[in-house]
Amino acid sequence: MKRVLLPIVATLLVVSCSGGGGSSAPVHHEPRFQSIPASWSGTVNSIDMEAYWNEAGIPFGGMNYFLLPMPAGGNAWSERFNPDSKYFQAWIGIYTVSDSNRATYGLQDGELDENAIAKLGIVDQTHWLMEFSQIPSPIVKLDDAYPITKEGATIDGCDGWKVTCRLTTPADTGIDNMQAGMPPLLVVPKSAWETRIASYQPISLDVCLYVWHSAENGELNVIYYNSARFTDLDGNTVDTKAAVSDELDSIAKSITVR
Repeated sequence: MKRVLLPIVATLLVVSCSGGGGSSAPVHHEPRFQSIPASWSGTVNSIDMEAYWNEAGIPFGGMNYFLLPMPAGGNAWSERFNPDSKYFQAWIGIYTVSDSNRATYGLQDGELDENAIAKLGIVDQTHWLMEFSQIPSPIVKLDDAYPITKEGATIDGCDGWKVTCRLTTPADTGIDNMQAGMPPLLVVPKSAWETRIASYQPISLDVCLYVWHSAENGELNVIYYNSARFTDLDGNTVDTKAAVSDELDSIAKSITVR
């Protein structure tokens, strides 16, 4: 199953947080990224995640909306694939998980299951590596040395949660990356990475997720972003968190489903 990246045009509307009033049936609407720096493509890509989630035992449907870093230095490919860039392996986006049979994914009696939220990212990263990087069975998992955290947060004007975790994963840069039919941002030559890292080298992703439920659109919203940590071919530890997290957090907090 191949991912279909669909640019979207967002629509302005009003959505209330969980517990808000109104009796009309929930209607899905695309999120809006209200603040996109010039270093990121203004195109919001979307993927239907239902088949991926169902395959992983998540009986819900929904969408994934995300941005890609722009190229730099005269290159055509995204800085996501440049180990010298603060944007190396960075994601910023939002999952909208549709309520099903009066149930909300990851919520039980008002309590959030942070491991269920992290699972959305694990499934997403796993299938990205399978399809874009052509890795048959990538291993993406929580790093048990860095416990998952959860705290209260206000996001998009609603009460919700901030969840953090660390994932271990192969990088998506390697010798078998998909090339044919891909947009220029995703056509990655070996020269983009081979002097700094090994093909599909193991790395860590420090992930931040903002989670809240919107009653009017009948969805759990999960904003996500991450930085990367890896050891280069010279044995140097590279950690992009300090350089990129403030920018990613600012974009995250500009995302709205209202």
